[in-house]
Amino acid sequence: GYKLKGPLGGFVSTLGFIMPGTTLITLIALFIQNFADIPEVRHAFTGLRIAAGALILDTVIKMVKGILKDWRALPVYAATFGLSFFWRVSPVLIVLGAGLVGLLVCRPWKSPRGTGPSGSGESPGKKEKR
Repeated sequence: GYKLKGPLGGFVSTLGFIMPGTTLITLIALFIQNFADIPEVRHAFTGLRIAAGALILDTVIKMVKGILKDWRALPVYAATFGLSFFWRVSPVLIVLGAGLVGLLVCRPWKSPRGTGPSGSGESPGKKEKR
């Protein structure tokens, strides 16, 4: 939407993406207490919890594989795990802190040997033709 119609198109397309799921979840939340005691509904939600857990586990595995490619991410991963598992720190604080640490440690705008992120001396996005 943004590419075709600019900011307004981006906003409208985002609403179109978010609203169906949000509306459905809101409707379910409004009426769930009326149906929560029905055994079939309880069994259905048990299945949904299992499916959600499997999807979350799949996402975690993919993220860990990505983390293992960059050694600088391992201490952040370990600290994040420790803060959330052992000390029950708020996820919001963990995400903000990890983002700040990643920004300070990885510094994509600053390279030790050159001006570009690759350290080759080239500016980002500018390559010479051969």
